[in-house]
Amino acid sequence: MKQRELLLIATLLTFMLISPSVTAQNIQEASVTIYRDGFVHVKMVVITEENLASITIPLLSPDVSNILVFDETGEALDYDINVSVTGKIEEASIEIYSLGASAVKLEYDTSTLTSKLGNLWTFAVSAPFELSVYLPENATVMYLNVPPKSISTEGQRIKIEFYPGYCEVSYEIGSQTQPQPPPDTYERFLIWYVLAGVSVFGVLIFIAIYLRMRRAKISSLKDDEKRVLEFIRKNGNRALEAELREAFPEIPRTTMWRLLKRLERQGIIRIKRVGLQNLVELA
Repeated sequence: MKQRELLLIATLLTFMLISPSVTAQNIQEASVTIYRDGFVHVKMVVITEENLASITIPLLSPDVSNILVFDETGEALDYDINVSVTGKIEEASIEIYSLGASAVKLEYDTSTLTSKLGNLWTFAVSAPFELSVYLPENATVMYLNVPPKSISTEGQRIKIEFYPGYCEVSYEIGSQTQPQPPPDTYERFLIWYVLAGVSVFGVLIFIAIYLRMRRAKISSLKDDEKRVLEFIRKNGNRALEAELREAFPEIPRTTMWRLLKRLERQGIIRIKRVGLQNLVELA
């Protein structure tokens, strides 16, 4: 009797430790999202039994990266990748240690499922389960090797659902266009842009003319006037009349005053009354 019980327990343990392959009935979701550069993101959700020590899921490519495996609570699960070669065909699967999990979520990336010839891209894969394929944004389907289960759109992507087996789809990707503003908004923006450009251009011309006239005025000044202006510039663009008389004692007081008034009439300086003194500033 004890031998039978031990044999039964051993059989049950062996059954639990065997990693059953996932069937199409176990797969709740299987989808691939293709990006413009040909990379493919695979996502699968598999329903499993909590008493199974592990499950084996076929991979769509033996060359995968960025593998993520979680249970239904988001807890990360351990796994091993197994690769086998049959003839010239290389196949891969992932064994996930799922004991206690009721669902397993698997995600990974691969670049081996797409190829490009000129502007034509081709996605090809052999899947033993139904597969939803999301083409890149703004893609146009050019060829399908088999009638799909369904074709629909989600946003700017085409979604194609294939039955189990070999599926192949060729497509071209349109250019990504920038959204254009409504015509009225665009016209108003264009008018504003032109007016702003004209205004800036006018200001620049005015400044150029003003600077040219100013240089012309300064170049026609007498030596004493140039010396006084240079002193004011070095003094922070302003100076008291008393400071000017002190800096240029050789210029008589009345002559200095007439010199300053002449420069003021030409718009080169400004004279302000500050208390009992005159403040001279460059214009």
